[in-house]
Amino acid sequence: MSPSRSISEPSGEPEAPMKVSAPARADPSLGPIIDCWSELERYLERRSRELNAEVRGYPTPIAHCDDQLPKLLEQRARANEQLQLARAADAAAPSIWSDPWLEARRQVLTSPMVIEDDETESAIRARLQAALSGWRGPT
Repeated sequence: MSPSRSISEPSGEPEAPMKVSAPARADPSLGPIIDCWSELERYLERRSRELNAEVRGYPTPIAHCDDQLPKLLEQRARANEQLQLARAADAAAPSIWSDPWLEARRQVLTSPMVIEDDETESAIRARLQAALSGWRGPT
């Protein structure tokens, strides 16, 4: 394989998920949102690692008619993009009770799934959407 056609994983290791503040943990109404959000971040981190490993282990030489590699690369890019979006959501909104904090999570939900028709990701997103829809503010 030529150096210009490298399919190695993007540089950098995944960062740890955001730690939730004590006041946020103290509000029981936020529990489902925090739990679902953490689950989604863990899922995205795992899928990103799995897809990176799959790309690294992809058999060579790669035929010009290979239609599986582009799909795999797209899924890997989407997983990494979703993970970065989730991390940006954590970093962008300092207060868990702020509209930006909630809006950042809603924005992640409107972005495309890593793998279309992934039942696990769909279920996590549905639970997070339900938790966000049901939250009425600090109690």
